Amino acid sequence: MTNRQKSASRFESQCLAHTLRLVELESQQAHKQSPVFPALSGSRDAEDAQRWLIQRAYESQHSAASLQWIRRWMRTARFSFLIVILLAIVSGASAAIGFFGAEQRSVNVIWTLIGLIGVHGLALLLWLFGGRLTGGWLGRASFWLMSRWGKKAPSNNDLSSKVATALVTVLSRNGLGKWSLNCITHSVWLVALLTSLLTMLVVLSVRSYSFALETTILSETVILEIVQAIAYLPSVLGFAVPSNEMIIAALDASQFNQIDIERRGWVSFLSGALLVYAVIPRLLVLAWSFLRLRHAYSSMQLDVKLPGFAELFATTKNHAQVVDGAPKALRQMLLHKPSFATQEAIALVGLELGPGLDWPPAGVQKIQDLRLFDEVVATGGQQRAVVQVLQARPVRRILIVCDARLSPDRGSLQWLIDVSLHASNIGVCVINPSLEKAQNRQEIWARSLEGIGLGSNCLFYSLDAGLTWLNSNE
Repeated sequence: MTNRQKSASRFESQCLAHTLRLVELESQQAHKQSPVFPALSGSRDAEDAQRWLIQRAYESQHSAASLQWIRRWMRTARFSFLIVILLAIVSGASAAIGFFGAEQRSVNVIWTLIGLIGVHGLALLLWLFGGRLTGGWLGRASFWLMSRWGKKAPSNNDLSSKVATALVTVLSRNGLGKWSLNCITHSVWLVALLTSLLTMLVVLSVRSYSFALETTILSETVILEIVQAIAYLPSVLGFAVPSNEMIIAALDASQFNQIDIERRGWVSFLSGALLVYAVIPRLLVLAWSFLRLRHAYSSMQLDVKLPGFAELFATTKNHAQVVDGAPKALRQMLLHKPSFATQEAIALVGLELGPGLDWPPAGVQKIQDLRLFDEVVATGGQQRAVVQVLQARPVRRILIVCDARLSPDRGSLQWLIDVSLHASNIGVCVINPSLEKAQNRQEIWARSLEGIGLGSNCLFYSLDAGLTWLNSNE
């Protein structure tokens, strides 16, 4: 692990992997000299594949420059968020001052509530009924700006545009970008509302105001019911409920002088309504969005099916013939006998299986601690990839399933020797789905495997016998 990788976040690592993928796709030489990693089935193997892709990205020649662009974008995003928060503070304070201006001494209670809470409530409803699912227009606009950001870069324009595309790709997966924008949106609203509440309290602390209820067409009874309905939830938290006498007095437009207890009652009513109907709901949806963001971040994975990643993984096509030519000389003529006492995992690999031999075998996924290579190993690249995986995580036992209709070549035997370096015990299962004797080369396999040191107790001619040996604890 490089120093850059140790200091990078998970988000940065995934963006870097996608950047390399885009660079290689454009060069059209992405994987001509790259090792091939097999597609594996187990959750641990999937984690290995993720680490392998990210490690490969950090070892590329573009990693340093790409990380600079990624971190530059993150700094820009943080700075932009700070600017938006400052604007929210200014707008929140301005909204409160607008209803408690220096020239006016009478405050219309209902109109003030509509102004401070109404727009917020409408925005929250629009978010609940659709905005949270798509990120809304703000999400689309933000993604568009991010995609344009790289194209405006002053230097290294080609790489920066790919970084921008990689950022959008990562943010668009698992709802990461959507919930990030939701958190930003709710944070801004919450700051604006809290600023309005604090500004209102400060203004009411230094100036004296009268509170009025004005209406042209609503009756006194309707106003009473509206005010008491609004005051119900704040009263649960201890805020004042205006009495009928206070409400009737506030309806008298000619009254501008109120006693102190009535003024404090209306201040409590306004503060409680703003807190209960605006601040608390926005705080709750912010907390929920943050939890969803944490979940999206923790479950963030690279999609190995994307173009540029998929080519790095083994194909599903089975071959019924020897693919690789024999090497000039075997580096080692006998199987190795290493010992990995602490290893509990076992592995199952299919080697050059032809038609009639389905892979993976049915039911093997239920075997405990099984590391299943779920695609047939048919090329030299796939063979090297299996060795790389085993080298990183050795196993206690490994069973190689071979096709008895094919003769073993020197390349396959050498590969078995390489595999034995990373397994305490190696077994070979040679199976033949054909009833024709002319296509049965089990004896050739037996002699060849004996020649590299494989004992007869580790050679099997049925899959059931091989799996029984693989799953045993002897």
